[in-house]
Amino acid sequence: MNEMTNAQLMLTYTRNFFKGSLKTSNKTFSRYLGTALPSRRQRRINASDRAAALIPRLRHRRDNIDTVLLLHSMNPNERAGNCKEYTCIALKFGIDTKIPNIWLVNHDLHAFLVLANEPRLQGKLTLNEFEQFKNDEFWVCDAWFNIHCRLDMYAPMVTLQSNYWSLEGKEIYTTDDTHVPASQWCQRLRMIELECSKMTDSAGMPTDDCSDFLSS
Repeated sequence: MNEMTNAQLMLTYTRNFFKGSLKTSNKTFSRYLGTALPSRRQRRINASDRAAALIPRLRHRRDNIDTVLLLHSMNPNERAGNCKEYTCIALKFGIDTKIPNIWLVNHDLHAFLVLANEPRLQGKLTLNEFEQFKNDEFWVCDAWFNIHCRLDMYAPMVTLQSNYWSLEGKEIYTTDDTHVPASQWCQRLRMIELECSKMTDSAGMPTDDCSDFLSS
């Protein structure tokens, strides 16, 4: 069992799945601040606006249809998703390839996956509490953030990434439809408790919680 390699496989598959698409609606650029070139800034703003119109419609019409099925049915250039859709694509790939011990780490603010053969991950944890797993081979697949790292390194990695995004001028839309610098959003992420629940068992078979997540 190789959690590091499997987490990287899930991340690579998901990033390739959304490559060349509209990508996310909740990750965009400030119109005026940051180091990004104006042309790049405007492309992301335009794509984000289009994704913002598409993602709610996809979720509304999904009903009992699998998120992954809908995304696969779309023109690759028109695909869009936020952290939940990115996580669903990675998770379904993990199920199809029978990757064992996949955990969902979830909150209204953000979601990502962890590979860990360890029941201690059950329940609610803050990002800072992941440091307790520094002696364990637990690996993160966060396709929305484009992060693949050991679980104990996740908090510093998201801080580093969000600080870089803020330098470029990237902003994150929050649940109340306001947008804040990425570094400010990350500070909020570090304060909340994230719910950890197992998505596949030791044989790589989906759990009841996994079925509920994919169809919700």
